[in-house]
Parts: sequence; C-alpha cells; structure tokens
Amino acid sequence: MATTKISATKNGTKPVAVSRDLTGAIKFIDAALEERGDFIILRGVVDPESLDHLITPDYQRGILSRSNIRSLAKAIETSKVPDVELAVRGGQFTERGDAFYIQSPTYIMDGLQRISAARMVLEKGILPYLGATAYFNTDVKWERERFKILNAERVRVSPNVLLRNLRSENEAVKTIFELTNKDHNFVLYDRVSWQQKLKRTEVMSALTLMKTALFLHTHLGERGGATSGWDKVAEGINKLMKRIGKPLLLYNTAAYFNLIDECWSIRDVVFTERQSHLKGPFLAALAQVLSKHLNFWTNERLYLDRSLVKKIKSFPLHDPEVKNLLGANGQASVILMHLLTDHINSGKRTRRLKPRQQDLGDTEAEKTAAA
Repeated sequence: MATTKISATKNGTKPVAVSRDLTGAIKFIDAALEERGDFIILRGVVDPESLDHLITPDYQRGILSRSNIRSLAKAIETSKVPDVELAVRGGQFTERGDAFYIQSPTYIMDGLQRISAARMVLEKGILPYLGATAYFNTDVKWERERFKILNAERVRVSPNVLLRNLRSENEAVKTIFELTNKDHNFVLYDRVSWQQKLKRTEVMSALTLMKTALFLHTHLGERGGATSGWDKVAEGINKLMKRIGKPLLLYNTAAYFNLIDECWSIRDVVFTERQSHLKGPFLAALAQVLSKHLNFWTNERLYLDRSLVKKIKSFPLHDPEVKNLLGANGQASVILMHLLTDHINSGKRTRRLKPRQQDLGDTEAEKTAAA
C-alpha cells in the first residue's frame, strides 16, 4: 500500500511528498476527513500507543486529583466516554492503509482528564480507545477561545486559568504572571496560583493578587474592575499599566506586598487558611486605605513612612470583630477600612492621615452607609 503525505488546508486536501518516517505521529484508526466551517477535521479513534505523543498546552487547567482520574479510568474501561478534541498546529498527515498519521504538533484542546485516565488504563495493560476530533491548522488564540466555550457549562474553569490564558494578548497580565514566576526578589515569587487549584505552597490566587493591585490604585479610577469578574479585572489591570507604566505598576505592587510581609509575614506562611492578612477582603481594605490617603504616595509612587508601617503592624488583626468582618459581605469592607484608618490615626493630634480631596465626600457617604 502506497504511503501518501497530505497537507490539510481550508480548501480540502492535496497530496505532497511521500514520507515513510512516522516517528511520534498521532495514529488515528476508523477515521475520516471532513470539512467543518473554516477547518478540515479528522474524526476517528486515537490509537492507544499514540496517547503519550499528545501535547498538553498551557491553557489547560491542569490534571485533577488522582482519585478523580481513577474514577474516570474505570469509566473508560467499562463504557464509552465522549470524544476528545485535539488541535493540530499545522496540516501535515500521512494516510497509510486504513489509518491516518498526524505529523504536525497535536495538542489536547478538550479532554485532558479523559486522556490522563486513558494513559492510566494503558499502564494496566488494557487498551483504551478514545474517540477524537482533530482540527488542522489551528492557532493558540482560537484554541483558547474554543477551550473557554467547551468548558462554560462543565466544572467551572478557575479564573486563575482564564487569566493565565490571556497573557499572550494582555500585556499587564503577562507582566504580573512574570513577576510571580520569574522575579525571585518578589515576596510572592512561586506562591501565586495560576492553576485550577492552589498548591500547598501557594498562598494566593492570581485573581486576588490582581484585584489587590487595582484596589491599591483606586484613586486612579480602576476600582470598577477590582469589584467585577476576572475579565474586567484583566481589562482594568491593562488600563492601569497603560496609565502609570510597567515599572511603576511593578514597584507599587511589590512594595505593597513587602508591607504585608513585614507586618505579618508571607515568606514564613505554611497554612494559608489561618492567615487573615492574606485573605482578599483584608488585602482589599488595606490597599484602599493606602490609595485614599496622600500620606502613602509621592505622586503615583507608593511611599511607606516607617512610623506608618509600625502603626499598621500593630493593627489588631486577630480581634474577633475583625475576623468576623473578613467573612462578611456588604458593608463589611467599608467598616474594615474605617477600623484601619481610625487605628492608624489613633493617639495622633498631628500628622494624621490626609484624605484625597475627591474622597472627602465619599467618606461621609460611607459612614452613613455603614451606620
């Protein structure tokens, strides 16, 4: 039987040079080509021996717990599971006999958990046959959008994963991602989660980090993004960086979390759930207090006077009233902000906090709402 190498294109398929080297190719059996919208697709069954050649892209949420994968593996052994979707970045494949061999890089677009479970089944000596649809000539942007659509009605994809997937098109998200993953001097280096679930060593989600950065710059008009969904957070952080520039965004964010570390520690934290100072409501409240008062700024650069740092450090974070506010909704954050402001001003006749002019009216409204 002749071996023909084919290139899948929008207009169908066309034979090109003959190729006999199929090392690393993804083998499809019982397969057929068809056109779907803008794509040529291949539908069939993935040969079990090809499972390890499939690539996991970085927009995936990560593999679920081993117990969940084991449950899914049992389902694969005993019954049929839904087809997976693969993204082929290129159009090269070979048809040999009754099988197709995809030779362009092939990524798992939908079905990472099923494929992980199938690999587990294969380790037991059982051949798992997964149905699959492979889209040719895809790109990362289209794959991410497809991934989001496919997962909209399933187990909710973490906002941290969705934010991570935006970094190729949102420069500010990319900047924060690199700060947490490449800058060893950043106090939160390697301790921020961009995955579906927080690891034991991670103390904060990417969404909380970016919301805090927006709250810190409330005086620049980006509060709306901080109180909205992950997509508005991404939009807000991008607008903020365009306004103040990348160096200042990095400096202010790092300085704020250095303050948290100095006052209550981040580096030494082991059990995050016990740490009130790492909870979103407290981070947001303190960030807004800093934003609203001129004492903490030199133009748009965060400035932390040592006497003010000392005063912040003595805030009774473990007071029962404070702990209750951290778990409440509604006006709790407003009350917490007032408690922080009153504490910093306590015992002072001079050098009290100076509200920004635009916040003077807001302060009276907040007091009325909190009463």
